[in-house]
Amino acid sequence: MDMKDLGHLRTDYLEKEFGKMSTDEVVLTEERELHIKNRHPQDFDIFKQNAASTVCNPDIVIKDTDNPGTIFMIKKIEKTNLNIVVKLVLACEKSGHKNSVMTAYRLREKNLDKLIKKHNYNILYKKEY
Repeated sequence: MDMKDLGHLRTDYLEKEFGKMSTDEVVLTEERELHIKNRHPQDFDIFKQNAASTVCNPDIVIKDTDNPGTIFMIKKIEKTNLNIVVKLVLACEKSGHKNSVMTAYRLREKNLDKLIKKHNYNILYKKEY
């Protein structure tokens, strides 16, 4: 399977919530890249330009309460936000996989507030300005 390396997560706050991580690497598979291009075509250029900085230096990280071991990594970008959904790989899984992008899309501020409320304010990290 063809994969692109997007960078490395900060694991300190993630391991407090999820336990020991298998790796800090985040990848994008070809299949998931096609998914983003096809399902969120208007957001793909923003994703492409900001994926690495969002993964390595997010502004907000929210725990996905609907999908175990999944997080929303959000980066504030001129007049909008980029949301990258990442499936984490924990050490207990012993799968040999890497943390991987599931999808990505733009998120207006109003929808970011709804996302935070929907997931019970499970903010794992928020950048200090």
